Amino acid sequence: MDERIQSILPPPVDPPTGVLDGLEEITAAMGTDLPRDYLDFMRIYGRGEIDGAIGIVTPAEIPQGLDYLRVLFAELVATTPGYSDIRLFPEEQGLIWWGAGPSRERWYWKVVGHPDTWGVVVEDPDARPVTWTQYQMTLTGYLSAMLSGELSDSISSEWASGPHDWEQLDF
Repeated sequence: MDERIQSILPPPVDPPTGVLDGLEEITAAMGTDLPRDYLDFMRIYGRGEIDGAIGIVTPAEIPQGLDYLRVLFAELVATTPGYSDIRLFPEEQGLIWWGAGPSRERWYWKVVGHPDTWGVVVEDPDARPVTWTQYQMTLTGYLSAMLSGELSDSISSEWASGPHDWEQLDF
């Protein structure tokens, strides 16, 4: 886990419980493990939102989100430039969704190689054509860089000013 994240985004006072319940069954059904960096983040932060706006999903929410995105992307491929070359997991080099923002922006991992090496992909659905920005960094590395103003894509730059808060949400 990126060592900067806890100073940029203070973790909740009360540690989360139950956020990784059923993890073995979830990853077995998906056919892949999830990055350790993400699992460490979940153990410390749990289910919640950054600044009340950027939601980070739990492992249990990932399969449901992928099902929803498959339907959405099928529609978008037919109507919106920028989606025809995008693949969702389990397709080769497919994307796995891990977060969403208030303006329909979404964050993914690009599934290539071992889960601990997956990069982050940022979708800006309001750009025309839609833009996809890739970063070869972990989830917490990306969040640390985004929240500290080190990134310049259209989505990340919106979140550069702090301080930042984590709002833990119940299941």
